Amino acid sequence: MINRLCIGTPIKAILGKHSCIACGNKLQLKSYNRIVEKDSEDAKCYNFDGFGDFKVEWKKFYCPMCGKSLECSTQTSYEKSLKIDKMTYGELIKHFNSTQLSRSWVDSNGLYLDRLPIFDDEILDNVFIYTYFIEHNSKKYPFEVCVAQRRKMRERPLSIKKDKNYSRNLSNLLTILEIK
Repeated sequence: MINRLCIGTPIKAILGKHSCIACGNKLQLKSYNRIVEKDSEDAKCYNFDGFGDFKVEWKKFYCPMCGKSLECSTQTSYEKSLKIDKMTYGELIKHFNSTQLSRSWVDSNGLYLDRLPIFDDEILDNVFIYTYFIEHNSKKYPFEVCVAQRRKMRERPLSIKKDKNYSRNLSNLLTILEIK
């Protein structure tokens, strides 16, 4: 007998309109499932005390245009990071003109990316840092805004969070550049 384990869908995923990170098309919620064997490495990611194998059911966002699927928590944390980016840009534009500002995702290997990469759940464990680069007196100063990394649980969603030292780093940056 195979037991069932249903993973709830966050309310933020059900309410509101969500756009695909890759192509911008409207996303749909789609049901997914898989069998997890009790003694597998994968089973350690679940808090399940039942006997035998179990079937896991959950919902993900699916883009009918480009065919990409994305965990709900990845999509909602990405949307939150867009709000943080908008707030950061608004704060920086008060002190610098737009030609002095550039921004990019930087992976743990130092590669610069225009956007957060879309990849399958099992691929890559890189950490990605969303960074503003401020050009001032012919020097570039980096300012880290968000950090994106895989969570070591269940379907391994990508979690994007504001940098822990965001406020302090912004204050220090403005002090270093003697801007108040």
